[in-house]
Amino acid sequence: FGSENMSRLKMFTPSASKEDIIDFIVETASVAGSNPCPPIVVGVGIGGDFEQCAYLAKKALCRDLSAR
Repeated sequence: FGSENMSRLKMFTPSASKEDIIDFIVETASVAGSNPCPPIVVGVGIGGDFEQCAYLAKKALCRDLSAR
């Protein structure tokens, strides 16, 4: 995975809205620009501590691309 170095983490407060999270994901992809190697696949992990979020994001990133 050549784009793994484009990872980003943010700890939201419990009061963060769905829109706050979506805005962060879109901003992260925008800031990464053309740096990641195509194809660009985004994995998002929400919940738990840093290790759990990283695990969930990696699991989402490595799923079968034909799965929804």
